[in-house]
Amino acid sequence: MKDLLNFHLLAIIDVLLFVELMGFATCCPILCNCSGFVVDCSYRNLTTVPLNIPDGIRTLLLNGNQIKEIGNNQFSTYNSIKQLDLSNCKIEKLSSTSFHGLYNLKKLYLADNKISSLPNYLLKGLDLNLFSISRNLLKDLNPLAFDGNLTSLYANQLSIERLQRKLIDNLKASLKVVHINYNTKPLNMPLGFFTGTSLSELSLKGNHFKDIEFLYGLEMSEGRMDLSDNEISDRAWNVLYRVTGIKDLLLNNIGLTEISNRYQSESLQFIGLQKNSIREIRDNDFKFGRNLGAIDLQYNAITGIQSTTFKHNKNLTIIELSNNQIEFFDFALFDVNRLLRRLLLRNNFIRSVPITYQHYLKLYKGELDITNNKLHCNCQLQWLKDYLLSIDLRQRRRFKIGVCSTPSNFELLSRRHELKCIVPKIEIFTIEQILNGIEFFCTGFGDPLPDISVQISPLANITVLFKGSANYKGVVKTGCSTLLLFRCIAKNDAGNAFKNSSLKSEACPTVMTTTADTDIVTSNITRSPFVVGSGSGEESGRNIAGIVIGVIVPVLAVIVVILAVIYWYKYGSRKRKVQINRHGAVRNHDHKQNGNRTVTITPAV
Repeated sequence: MKDLLNFHLLAIIDVLLFVELMGFATCCPILCNCSGFVVDCSYRNLTTVPLNIPDGIRTLLLNGNQIKEIGNNQFSTYNSIKQLDLSNCKIEKLSSTSFHGLYNLKKLYLADNKISSLPNYLLKGLDLNLFSISRNLLKDLNPLAFDGNLTSLYANQLSIERLQRKLIDNLKASLKVVHINYNTKPLNMPLGFFTGTSLSELSLKGNHFKDIEFLYGLEMSEGRMDLSDNEISDRAWNVLYRVTGIKDLLLNNIGLTEISNRYQSESLQFIGLQKNSIREIRDNDFKFGRNLGAIDLQYNAITGIQSTTFKHNKNLTIIELSNNQIEFFDFALFDVNRLLRRLLLRNNFIRSVPITYQHYLKLYKGELDITNNKLHCNCQLQWLKDYLLSIDLRQRRRFKIGVCSTPSNFELLSRRHELKCIVPKIEIFTIEQILNGIEFFCTGFGDPLPDISVQISPLANITVLFKGSANYKGVVKTGCSTLLLFRCIAKNDAGNAFKNSSLKSEACPTVMTTTADTDIVTSNITRSPFVVGSGSGEESGRNIAGIVIGVIVPVLAVIVVILAVIYWYKYGSRKRKVQINRHGAVRNHDHKQNGNRTVTITPAV
């Protein structure tokens, strides 16, 4: 019996709904479409609000018409409307009572019109979730127009010069979302403008801000703040540390040159720093974001990332570093940030991934994208190719490598392309006598570019290192008639090569130094198990005897000569005559070169 009653009740409800819908269909305004609780009169070239709008509608769409004015109580009989769209209607004038009676209205769209002012009490009695007034001719947001409850305010691309504090005072109890973006004039807000609000979203992009002191005292409710496309520069950090409750922070294109560790935020989970001028990230720069889950640093000028760069951010899952100038990336970062699941390094200058990182890439379980870098595909990347081809296809898709920069159009993971290295060769090796000693010149070539070293004997087996095959000169100064042995060594992952030469020095200076026209660096390339080719010869060890004969003995000889000269000058040019008289006095006749003066020295009695 109970089931039968329920069945009849549902049937009655269905009939009533059908009758109501039929009423909508029969009362639908001319030129409009009515479907369910929606009346669509958009883009019909209407000049006034249509008549015969059915009662009980929820959504009324009037956008894209030519309704220049909304008069008094225009919609007062349609108190069931929840969404009213009057955007792009060329509206020029509103009345204080244009929307009175719409007690259930939640969304009001007035964007893209020609409204130049908002009348007092425009929103009085309304309880709006959203009010959009973007892209109008407004030069001010009249605080008295906002005499109601409003959750979200969208006022983009206006010509406002200053916002009054009273605007926020009228709305702070209900306001949660504020979008005031790309104002056509520099926008001025009083200090602490948002004090007392509890916003969940604040977007102030492109407003020519040079400082953001108006944010002092803002307490966000785990919200999103976007200050992108302003002129704030590094001054942003001086204010942001006084704002609490930010969950997502966007500071794209604001002229930042550094990341300040003065900023502190335990609530921050995402930070966007695109299109700034950041060149370096120091170890403690992201100390403020211990709960950070994602960092976006695209389009900066960063050149390198160390394994400890994000050591304070153990919860990181996404790091976006595409479109920088990164040449060096320490993949040991995977061992520090073990929750990382996405690392994007597209469009950088990375040339290789050394075999020393093999352990860390096997440890990593996320996505790695290094497409469009400067990868030079030779035998140094054989380990990476072997590893990626050894894992199943599903796992391999996590690694996006792309094509190599050199050789052109070379695919690292293609089984048709073989990775090769070229055993180094000594290209030029010359030594010659110069005025101050012996000059040597050594270059080599190979793939990868070899490390060039020069060994000189017997002068302590001096070793000068230079990586690459550029012009390289050195000068060694030594003693007279010293026979010097030179060895130029070129070494890379494919093997090594050397050439020997010797020359007897005719120069006599005894101080030995070395100089170079370019920076001296030491290479520590780890050999791969797949290195092909081999060199000839073996490098000499240090010669201790050479140090003694070539350096220490000549220096000691010079010191002895100098001491002898000093002694002769002091005592050798004097003629001393000592007489002892009967009183025990001693007479000392000093015959000086500048006269015959005799000085007698008598001891006191």
